[in-house]
Formats: sequence, C-alpha cells, structure tokens
Amino acid sequence: MTSLTGLSGGNLAFSGNAELSSIYGLRNLRGAVDGYIIIQQNPKLTSLRGLDGLTAVGKGGEGRSIHIWTNSALTSISGLGGLWGELPGAISILGNALLTSLHGLQ
Repeated sequence: MTSLTGLSGGNLAFSGNAELSSIYGLRNLRGAVDGYIIIQQNPKLTSLRGLDGLTAVGKGGEGRSIHIWTNSALTSISGLGGLWGELPGAISILGNALLTSLHGLQ
C-alpha cells in the first residue's frame, strides 16, 4: 500500500493479509471512520503508523469500535493517537504477543 487520501463511510478493515507489513500509505487520511476499525491476522504488520490522521471512529455490529487481534509482529498502536473523545463501542485487543504498550489510546 503506497497512498490513500480519502475514506467515505463504512469500516476500515485489514484482515488476513499475510504480506502486509505497513499501513503507512494511509498517512494522508484525515477525519473519522463512520464504522469500526478492524486489524486482525496480519502477521507482518509491525505498527499502526499511518492512521495518525484519524480523529474519530464509530461502532460496528458487534458493539466494537476498535478490534486488533492476532497480529504477531505488532509492536505499536501509537498510530491511533489522533483519536479523541469517547468511543461509542468497545476496544478489543487480543493475541498480539509483541505488543507491550497501549500508548496511543490515552
């Protein structure tokens, strides 16, 4: 992924991408995701850098706003640091063995 500048409606999902190592190509995204953010089963993804311009997120059908599961190389979620205010749904973070800090979700 090299560049994306806009997102209209819906969810932001990265799931089951065996070769995805970076989402930095999203660095020009600004504003809100109407639905939820789901990042799961991306074994080479090391950080969420690139999501820094997101300021708000909605809620998905299961009541979650943010779902980060089973990304075995993920060491940082600080790319979520631009989100502010209360989330309308739950945050679910599970099975990210190298993730030792929740910095970015203050």
